[in-house]
This record gives sequence, structure tokens and C-alpha cells, in this order.
Amino acid sequence: MSILSELLPPANVLVDVEVNSVKKLFELMGVFFENRYSLSKDVVYQALFARERLGSTMLAKSSGWAMPHAVITSISEVLCGLVLLRNSIVFDQRGWRASVFLFVLIPPSWRDRVSCVYNEWRLLSEQKDVVETVEGMDNPSALYQYLFHFSSN
Repeated sequence: MSILSELLPPANVLVDVEVNSVKKLFELMGVFFENRYSLSKDVVYQALFARERLGSTMLAKSSGWAMPHAVITSISEVLCGLVLLRNSIVFDQRGWRASVFLFVLIPPSWRDRVSCVYNEWRLLSEQKDVVETVEGMDNPSALYQYLFHFSSN
């Protein structure tokens, strides 16, 4: 079993999401985590932007995948959400576009272990056939099954 499949519940997969900016995407995810886990949407939004200011969490220009993540001191377990946008958005200062986002909120105790999640996500993003297949998916359950069936091989 992959670490991502352990941390990401199937219900936290969103597809065909329409936003036109990183700001709107981070606002949406703030509301998502607030509704799902009773976290303050403002805390989530601010933490994601603070981390992004340290450096882009975009994996590679060619994949269009990113892993926005942040430490949230008020949580005790890792919280994840996967978002597939309808259309890519400019994600970083280099002008690189992204459409597939794995959001990871971590407690302080996980600070040193987030690289395990990052490495698994990066390995998936480097597989051209996976990237192409994911871009065309419009069913959250099918996307979840595809990614975690693939990553366990």
C-alpha cells in the first residue's frame, strides 16, 4: 500500500474544479478543509501561501503537477486533498501552469517526513502515461483507483 493511499481518503478527491488563479484555488481548499475537518479556512489559506512564498511546490513544468503543503500546528494527523482542475492555471512566478494538485497539511511532528509523500507524488508525476491519463479523467473514484493501483505496482 502506498503512503498516499493511506493518507488520502477517496472522498477528498475533487475533479473538474474550475478556478482561475492560485488565490482562488487556495481559498477553495481552505473552505474544503474547514468543512471537512473544522479547520479555519483562513489558517489553511495563509499557511499554504506562506509555504509557497518559500519556493514553488510545482514538481515539474512538463507534468503540470504540484504539491502545495503546509504545517498546521492545530492538527495531529496528516490531511490531504487531491484536486484536478478543468483548466490549468499559472501556478508560480516562472509562469509554469498546473492542473493537478495534491494538498498536504501536516502537523509539526510530520515536518521531517513530508518528503516521503513528496517523493511518491513526484514519481507519479514523472510517468508520462500517468500524467496524460489523469488529465482526461472526470470521475473522482476512477482517478483515485487509477493513481493508487498504478502507484502500488
